[in-house]
Amino acid sequence: PLSIIYFIIGWRSCSTPQHIHQSDTKVEANMADQDILLTDEQVQHFILDGYIVLNADYPASFHRGLHDQIEEVFEKEGNVGNNILPRVPGIRQVFNHPVVSGALTSLLGPDYLLNPHRHCHLNPPGSKGQTWHKDCYVYDHNIRHPRFHWVLAFYYPQDTTEDMGASGVIPGTHIYKTISDADPNK
Repeated sequence: PLSIIYFIIGWRSCSTPQHIHQSDTKVEANMADQDILLTDEQVQHFILDGYIVLNADYPASFHRGLHDQIEEVFEKEGNVGNNILPRVPGIRQVFNHPVVSGALTSLLGPDYLLNPHRHCHLNPPGSKGQTWHKDCYVYDHNIRHPRFHWVLAFYYPQDTTEDMGASGVIPGTHIYKTISDADPNK
């Protein structure tokens, strides 16, 4: 469905890295809508399975508009790396949605920051996609901390199908140091 957002557990025990500047990365609260915090069951699912699926229920035209803007950026500039938010600032509205900001507040507390790593992975049809892997925090490869301090968010402004190669998750593997097999069925 439109506007799927996956939150994936990330672990970090050290303080905020020096290259993250609060004034540049703070998510502004949407004063018109109150955050919708996660239920206990949603938090438990997140802790056990390592992800949660949310829906920023803006009109379909909003998500289509963002999708079109992202496609235009890729067409004109190629992959812009971590600069997708400055190129398509409307993405910030997704993070300001009461369901999304409420989930982030539930998991990280009220003063969370957006990490400057906002890389879109552009894999055109026919290109070789990524293999199964675990993302890790570059400053801290010890993933077994008792509480999480950051999350990864995947935003899909369009319907995704398996043949599109959208990012996937293997539930529960966040507690393991590595994924032992490239086959998600093993």
